[in-house]
Amino acid sequence: MIHVHRYLLTAVAAVAALAVLVPAAGAGTTFPPAPAVVSPVALTPAQTTAQALTPALTPAPTPAPVSDQVLNLKDALTLAEKHSLQLQVAALQVPKARIALDRWKAAGATGGSALALGLQMRYGVSLPSDDTTAAALRRSYENTLEQAALGLEVARQSLRLAVTKAYVEWQKADALVAAQQAALTRAQAQAELAGKALAAGTAAHYDVVQAGAQVSAQKAAVAAAQAGRDTARLTLERLAGSPLNPGLRPEPPDPEPSSTLDPATPEAPAPDPAEDLIEKALKQRPDVAAGKLTVQAREADLDMLGQYFPADDPIVAGARLAIQEAALNLEATQADIRLQVQQSLLVIASARERLAALADGEAQSREALRLAQLRFEAGTATSVEVVGADAAVSGATAAHIQALADLAAARATLQQAIGDL
Repeated sequence: MIHVHRYLLTAVAAVAALAVLVPAAGAGTTFPPAPAVVSPVALTPAQTTAQALTPALTPAPTPAPVSDQVLNLKDALTLAEKHSLQLQVAALQVPKARIALDRWKAAGATGGSALALGLQMRYGVSLPSDDTTAAALRRSYENTLEQAALGLEVARQSLRLAVTKAYVEWQKADALVAAQQAALTRAQAQAELAGKALAAGTAAHYDVVQAGAQVSAQKAAVAAAQAGRDTARLTLERLAGSPLNPGLRPEPPDPEPSSTLDPATPEAPAPDPAEDLIEKALKQRPDVAAGKLTVQAREADLDMLGQYFPADDPIVAGARLAIQEAALNLEATQADIRLQVQQSLLVIASARERLAALADGEAQSREALRLAQLRFEAGTATSVEVVGADAAVSGATAAHIQALADLAAARATLQQAIGDL
């Protein structure tokens, strides 16, 4: 006989635990993968028991003191994991789910109001707590606990990816400021040289005016670059969840990055094939594990409902559709991961090719500038030629900095895609 009841007690914790499971967005890094730091819960997607997923409710470690006013990526990630509100909210769901499980055990492993309410919400029917089996209840509570723990890991990796990419942008912006300041120094030196050449009769007044205009333009470029650096710093500060010392600077980008995740180069070992990386991602990504748990939970619903309703009942049909929906969502997640890995590898290959080409182009542009300056000093060239050659150097330098940032972002995305970030 079917009884319909409304239950609101411990089910709230089980429902709330699922509300934070929001997938991460994102496309690695100029640096090797940052070492993992202690987070509120130490877990891997491979963990399957509720006891293994019990959180260690201890505060995150205090970041190591920053020396020489340089904030490295590791310290930025530590700050973010300690202060991120999003991560703190996700972490709270684990003890809440653990408390719900412990309360059920303390009550003698009886009473199924949470499971009954879940069935009511999903299929429009609830079963009396007396009719729900202890095994089904335990499976429901433990599934919720594992989902909460996996949701925390998803949130952690999402945060680490966002912080890494923000740090890379800060690096890029800081490098662009240095490049624009170097260009300003060159422009000022050219203006001084033009003034001397005018006094010596080897240059025209136009050369002096042109050089002065270049100095003014370059000062504006420096100011714009500094504003970009401040904006990038504020973005990182927001993700870190804590104000940064105004004197902090990022580490300079590695001028010649290399990684075993990159496409093969003469000096780097061959990377894992894309399919191997995809297989690795599907095994260790927490959102894949969470999707599999959801499928298992819907299958458990069908088993429970099948004990009380005939196979052709609409309630049972709805449970079968719920299984199909969960399976399709899991398949979509796996397809997205495959695409993320493939796209990241393509971006990494493209960025490395660009870096190789830009290295030659930047060297050639600097040599062209040197020759233009010699010609101007000899009176056989005008400031226009020098200014043009200097602009080519600035453009080549900016392109090189951008390529480094693109490579760094692609690496971070690949590491997150395979679950290694």
